[in-house]
Amino acid sequence: MAHILIVEDDRLVLTGLANGLEALGYVASKASSGEQALEILDTVKPDLVVMDACLPGISGIETAKQILHAVCGSRRNMACAMLARQPSFRLARFIEIRQVNF
Repeated sequence: MAHILIVEDDRLVLTGLANGLEALGYVASKASSGEQALEILDTVKPDLVVMDACLPGISGIETAKQILHAVCGSRRNMACAMLARQPSFRLARFIEIRQVNF
C-alpha cells in the first residue's frame, strides 16, 4: 500500500488525517514541522507528502523545495500536495515553487 507523509502543525488535524488514511489501508508517517519532515525523509521514502503550507519554523514552501532537491538527487518521483486554510495564502507562493519545477 502507498506510504503517505503528513506534515501538519495542528495535532488534531495531523492525528485525524493519519487515522483516516490508515483506516483506508495506507501507511502514514506524521511530522509536526518542516524540520521533522526532512528528518523523516532520511529514512522513510513516501509515495506522497501532504503538507500544510503555513508551518512554524521552515515553511511548507521551503520544505517542499528541499524535498524537491532531495528527490531530484535520488531520481525518485514523489507527489506533494500543499494545503492552506488561511485566506492570505496567495497563488504567488505556489508560483515560487513552480520556478524550481515542483
